[in-house]
Amino acid sequence: MVFKKGQADTLKEAINLLEQELFEDEHQKAEEKFRKELLSHAQRQEDALELIADEADRAANAAESAALWNATSTLLTAAEIRRQQKKE
Repeated sequence: MVFKKGQADTLKEAINLLEQELFEDEHQKAEEKFRKELLSHAQRQEDALELIADEADRAANAAESAALWNATSTLLTAAEIRRQQKKE
């Protein structure tokens, strides 16, 4: 608080100034707490987005791998069918 001597001429003015300063202090503390909570929430969201991006990359890699194995299997099956057809 920065209540200074001579700032108020009456007790009522002094009480009002004191209440105003207390309110401003509480308001500043509440704003600081809110700001910290927002930053914490933003950090948790950023962390979650990084996890989601990592999982999406892993899923994309797995899908690509599965597609390649499927294509390989299809080509091998087609080659085997042709080989069997040539034997007949």
